[in-house]
Amino acid sequence: MSRLHAVMWTALLALAACEGAIDPAAPPFRTLAYEEALAEASRDGKLVFLDFYATWCPPCRRLDASTWKDPGVTAWLEANTVPIKVDAERSVRLAEQFHVEAYPTLVFVDPTQGEVLRSLGFLDPNGFAALIGRLGR
Repeated sequence: MSRLHAVMWTALLALAACEGAIDPAAPPFRTLAYEEALAEASRDGKLVFLDFYATWCPPCRRLDASTWKDPGVTAWLEANTVPIKVDAERSVRLAEQFHVEAYPTLVFVDPTQGEVLRSLGFLDPNGFAALIGRLGR
């Protein structure tokens, strides 16, 4: 391995460590099973928002450290969705159902389980605002 590769890997690992562990219960996310989230979304006229992640995924940690802590993003998610985080390596069946192949994968689902919108990769708060602008909500 070249010296440059070693430096890059060290920097990447340091960045991942600084962003901390992923907490699936950190606001705005709820600790609900997918079926419970669907029932709540149906009752409240909302979408289900699924954040498929892996614990080792640096972009997933960046979402937690920045985007999901943004007050505007949090307020929008709480008002319009039932947001849940899904560890795709533990909830394999659900990840397969939504054809998750990379992390993070963000999926909006209506209460009848129809996929409304999907995004792959890290989004900063402005990128997330542009994404939800496509929902027309």
